[in-house]
Amino acid sequence: MMIVASSDFLKSQVKGYTKKDGTVVKPYNNNVGKLIPSKKVVVMGKKPSKGSLFGGPSSAKTYGHHGKKFSGMLSGMYPKKKPFPKKFHAKRGEKGQRVGLYDPHKPTPATQFHNPGVVTTVTPGDKLGDITLNGLKLSGWKGAPTTEEDWATVPGQIKLDEKPLDLGPDVDPKTRKKAYQKRPASGVIVEEADGRVWVISPTNKFGGYTNSFPKGGQDDGLSLQANAIKECFEESGLQVEITGLLGDIERTTSIARYYRAKRVGGSPADMGWESQAVHLVPKDQLADFMDQKIDKDLVGML
Repeated sequence: MMIVASSDFLKSQVKGYTKKDGTVVKPYNNNVGKLIPSKKVVVMGKKPSKGSLFGGPSSAKTYGHHGKKFSGMLSGMYPKKKPFPKKFHAKRGEKGQRVGLYDPHKPTPATQFHNPGVVTTVTPGDKLGDITLNGLKLSGWKGAPTTEEDWATVPGQIKLDEKPLDLGPDVDPKTRKKAYQKRPASGVIVEEADGRVWVISPTNKFGGYTNSFPKGGQDDGLSLQANAIKECFEESGLQVEITGLLGDIERTTSIARYYRAKRVGGSPADMGWESQAVHLVPKDQLADFMDQKIDKDLVGML
């Protein structure tokens, strides 16, 4: 480090004296503490403060490249560690990994299932015991399909007068090039006989959704109905039967067809790793329970 002293600083070192001709030279007094304007001196990247010889060591801000604060550089070099999950999902991820939950839900007492006026919440792996809801027991789906071939012929599909999804043109009419098309998808709105509706909470609010309805991209070889039944089981643990067509909704990355459905088996405690909670919500509270406009629009279609 090289320090350059100003001429004023050098003059300040001259003491008073008397010349040979008798002329008295007074001591040079220029307030040494303010000799060198701080704006002219920069030491080790520190911005000097006013009234300091080399810049105030405690009050000066330290800067990195391109004017960014040095503290910001350090945070980039040493990023904060992701907090440890408060809980782990009862099911493993698609690659066999443990799935951490950073803000897990709390289950409601099993006795609440029979109260049609309150929201009931189930979390992964909950022990529901011997609960019968609207004449149908909440128990796991025995013999659920495990292959795409089995899912293609899954029970619960019905004959409906439905047209193929409108994904738009294959070729852009302006550029004559392959046009971007959103992915076809399907989902279900599962309604109980008492008027309540089943809702899922995506794990760690995936995609920005706090609450939503079971839905997923259409797998090859599956009809939209079979795909909706498969997605519902994977995300909610429920076995359902299609009861009717609700409508098509354009989402962020997909065009999704939604069906109305009823529960015919399964247990919400068997939800897959993509969901961290399954709720049973009274229909009159459903719109407020959903946090995305798309899902609120679906509620309005019921």
